[in-house]
Amino acid sequence: MHLEWLTPDDSEGLRLWDEFLLNTPRGHYCQLSTWLRSFEAYRFTFTVLIARRLPSCPIAGGVGVLQFGNETLGLMTVPMGPILDIGCEDLGQPLLEETLRHARSSGVFLLQLQFPCSVDACSAALLETIPLPESTQAHAGLPFSTAHAPNQMLWIGFPRESDGEVWDEQMLRGFSTMTRRNIRLSQKQELELREVVGESEMRQAYSIIEANGRQQGYATRSWDDFGPTLLDQVAKRQAIMLVARHCNMPVGAHYGVLAGGRYSYLLGGTVRDGGDLKIGHFLHWMAMRKARELDLLGYDLTSGGSAGVMRFKMGFRPEHIAFVSPRYYVFSRWRFELFTRCYPWLRKHKLLVSRVLSLPALSR
Repeated sequence: MHLEWLTPDDSEGLRLWDEFLLNTPRGHYCQLSTWLRSFEAYRFTFTVLIARRLPSCPIAGGVGVLQFGNETLGLMTVPMGPILDIGCEDLGQPLLEETLRHARSSGVFLLQLQFPCSVDACSAALLETIPLPESTQAHAGLPFSTAHAPNQMLWIGFPRESDGEVWDEQMLRGFSTMTRRNIRLSQKQELELREVVGESEMRQAYSIIEANGRQQGYATRSWDDFGPTLLDQVAKRQAIMLVARHCNMPVGAHYGVLAGGRYSYLLGGTVRDGGDLKIGHFLHWMAMRKARELDLLGYDLTSGGSAGVMRFKMGFRPEHIAFVSPRYYVFSRWRFELFTRCYPWLRKHKLLVSRVLSLPALSR
């Protein structure tokens, strides 16, 4: 077995890592280098540990790690890893042991991990478990939510034996009566679908998502922070931005990421004066059809949201797959307690982050 750490400057190594995540059924969008790099806007850094059977063999597994802070208040987090190709489950423990060693040597006070594992479902995308190193005690939970990694899937698997109208009907029969009705209504509203790739169209699409977030009372990353990631992912065919238009005006946007042979929905929005066009139903249905066109295995609605959003998503009758509990390792109890107390305030005062990062290192 050969283990190797990749840095953000290792473009060829990261290209191969992303390619691995796109092709293995166990890939996850939160491990894509483009997704990890997006958090550099918030002063995170990232590295990726890859595993090969031999130095000349293809990548068989790996884990992407985000690091925040300095030697006084530094933490590491693994958003959904390690990723192990089918038949390479034995690489999980060595990858975790090396990640744990790396965290200790880096001087951080905390390492937290989310695992692509579930005991509730039989899916090629998931493992049942990954053995944890026995040298250090792990605690259950996720003290600090980072990288927007939902600890679940809202999974809609696709029929594999049908296509065209037969496939459409099979899919629609799996939805609730109301959702099925709204999808059919949306297709009578003269809505036009576009897949956008240019910066001006992408910026316009994302402005709909930002406005929707403000109206619904949830935070979205600004275009300045997240726009470069969107452009990079779309250019690399890791993500798709769909736009619904009506009377030649954009009325809805849908951003989804491709990894693990599935289409994962992350962000979307519709204009407030969209009337009764059923734009949301239209966009999700067209995204599913796009995923089928790409020969993907299915569609993941990922996370829940508000009560209204959850009702909307559950109309598609997804299978809720809960992941195993995250784990975390504490290397310095006093620094962990200090950061725990500061964290809510730091989240509200992001400008203070730069001051925290400039603090001189204190004794551990």
